[in-house]
Formats: sequence, C-alpha cells, structure tokens
Amino acid sequence: MASGFGVDRSADGTSGTSSSDIRKIFGALYTPGVISGCAITTSASNMSYTIAPGVVAIRPATGETILAPIAQTTIFTASAPVSGSRTDILYVQQRYPSVEGDANLVFGVGTVLPARALEVKRFIIAAGATNTNAAVATGDVAYSIPYGASLGVLAQYQDTAWADMPNALTVKGTTKIYLPTDRRLRFRLRTTLYAKGAVGFDNSKFVEYGFMPSLDDVYFTTWTTPGLHQAWSTIMFEAYATATAGTHTVKYGHFRAGGSGTAVQVYGNIAGYVREGTFFVVEDAGPVV
Repeated sequence: MASGFGVDRSADGTSGTSSSDIRKIFGALYTPGVISGCAITTSASNMSYTIAPGVVAIRPATGETILAPIAQTTIFTASAPVSGSRTDILYVQQRYPSVEGDANLVFGVGTVLPARALEVKRFIIAAGATNTNAAVATGDVAYSIPYGASLGVLAQYQDTAWADMPNALTVKGTTKIYLPTDRRLRFRLRTTLYAKGAVGFDNSKFVEYGFMPSLDDVYFTTWTTPGLHQAWSTIMFEAYATATAGTHTVKYGHFRAGGSGTAVQVYGNIAGYVREGTFFVVEDAGPVV
C-alpha cells in the first residue's frame, strides 16, 4: 500500500514509503529535463564529450520522475562514419538493479535513447570527422520546470526608430521560442506615439494605431490606441495565449487602424524623459492547467 513521503515501513512490511511512491511524488513536481549544470563540452583532439556537474530530472515511466546528481564525466563516441553523417544522442540514464544489475547513473552516447534516460544534447557527426569540435549541435536543451514555476521572458524585441509608422500591416519582432511543456503565454507591448502634424487636438490629423500579437502566424487579438493627437502618449497592452510543448514562432504586426493621419513612434532621452519606442515581450505565465 502506498504511503506518504518519509513514512516508515510498517512492522508487517505492507505499507511505508517506497521508491515508487517517491518517483510518483517527484513526477507531479518536476517535468523531465536539466535542473542545473550539465553543459556539454566537445573536444578538439579526439571523439569525446564531457558533461559538467549538475542535476537532472529523468522520466522513467509515465507520472514518475527521478532526481539525479551528475558528476563531471568524459565519454568517447564511435569513429565518424565513412560517408553521410551520424547523430550522437548524449543522455543520462538511471539503471535499475532489477534490469541492469546495478543502480548506476550513467552518462552515455548512442544513436537511440535507452529506457529511463534523459536526452541532454544532440550532435551531428559528419563523415571523416576526427574530433567532436567538428560536430554540429542540433535541437533544444529540455530544462525541468517545477510545477507552477515560470520560465520568465521567452522573447523580447525593441523597435528604436523615431519615425513615421507604416499604414499597411508590417511584421516586427519575429522570434523562435521553445516550450518544454504546454504553457500559458503572456504577450505585452508598450509604445510611445503621437499624430504627425497635429496641433493640439487636431481632428484633421486624427489616427488610431493598431498592434496584433501573433502565435505561430495566427494574430489572436488586436490592440488599438485611442485617437492620437499632438501629445505623446505611452500606451501598454497585454493578452494571453496557450501553446503546446515544442517550438513556436512569436511576433507582432502593426498598422494604421483608423483615421487618415500618420502615427509617429518616439524613441530616445528627450529632456530627461526616456521614450522606449515600441517594446514587445513574451513571457511564460505558467503551466496549462
């Protein structure tokens, strides 16, 4: 019978904290991935890789996680292929006494990922390579996330022009982001604008300006300024979207949303007042629940 973490085994041995209980508890708290350290270093003299000390979270089975400390270790990979290329998968594997006969934590390399292993990095070995410095790193490093934690800023872009804004839809800030799990994303935009040529509240120069955040080439909402006039206006927008685990593209489009005037973006330190132009940022707002 399962027991809570840290509860002693009963006298008859039928209950108490088991290794399976602990793996399931950690499975609810950590996604698989690198927690700290574990940077991979290649070699200029031979076909070896070195992993730096660190801690990883390994997913041995659905709903289970093993937290494992890694010591600095160097391993050798096979000679480069005669033709074509080979992909080296660098991994950390937790061995089980019931399967491999020991409980060793192994830093290994292969072309397939073994059971109870976490992939740390991939490298492509070209034909004829004599050292791993010549290998090309590929893919993204998966980092473990404690449940409910934020990944922080995923992408940011700043448009620093002091210039007329385009009337037609124009794309800015295109960035690739990687999400290790399904996440909720927060899109923010801050901009300083005014209406070109307006004197006071001059309706003949009236213009509204629009911004549209995009996730994977889909504009999922539209932000519109109030009517712009002579005074500089700093305006902030915010919206949320959900995204599945994997690689995504974020960006924004801007355009004249109303009126016949021209919007002007302001940037720089003007008489002690700092104007940022347009600042666009995408942040992780936590797991999808």
